[in-house]
Amino acid sequence: MIGVNYSQAGSDVRASLQRSAEGIERTLERLSTGRRINRASDDPAGLVAAVGFKADLTTTQKKMDGLVRENQLFGARDGGLAALGELTIRLRGIVVTAANRDGLSPEELDGLQAEAIGLLQTIDTLSQTQRFNGFQILRGYSTGSLGLRDGGFDLMNGDIGTIQEQVDAANETIGRDRAAIGAAVLGNESQIRVLQEEEIQLTGALSDIVDVDIAAEVSELVRNQVLQAAASQLAIAELQQRETALLLLEGVSRP
Repeated sequence: MIGVNYSQAGSDVRASLQRSAEGIERTLERLSTGRRINRASDDPAGLVAAVGFKADLTTTQKKMDGLVRENQLFGARDGGLAALGELTIRLRGIVVTAANRDGLSPEELDGLQAEAIGLLQTIDTLSQTQRFNGFQILRGYSTGSLGLRDGGFDLMNGDIGTIQEQVDAANETIGRDRAAIGAAVLGNESQIRVLQEEEIQLTGALSDIVDVDIAAEVSELVRNQVLQAAASQLAIAELQQRETALLLLEGVSRP
């Protein structure tokens, strides 16, 4: 039996075939998943950076979510205060009308008083019942908190000037608080825009690390396929050469 030693060229061909096959498999995996890093061994340093970017991105998104929810709450409260403002404006109109007591009959004054009490009760009802996502959005806006008290709201015998001052003060409080809400919303919106830009930058940086470059991967796939085909042809040629050499050697060794 004549032994045959594999040539260095043959070893190189087999190594090239192995590298090409691994490269093709890796490229096909990346193209199918859309990810450049599918396991830690693909890029350990890149994976560490990606984890950091993901953490920062999550934090940024949570901050934005919190600001959006806060603005929604502000919007609901502003809507509730707008409704209260309409009620206090109507209340002021009643007080102004009642100020001309000499020109009104007792029945008309009594009707104005009843209408005013009804508005005050509506204000209290809204302050106690209006909610948004479980929050009592008009807490602190009862008639007592606003300085409007049923017991002192006597349009027939009370001091109309004092009553009007109370109504004006309540309306001013509501307007001032709505303005504060508007400023807070604008501040939150400014922060949201900054965070949105940060989100874009973080998303782009993360994508650069983990997402596959399709054009580059397709090019790499074609390159490895060409190398594999060339290595296969070399392997076939080498096998044919060995077979020929064996045949020649067997012929020489025969008696």
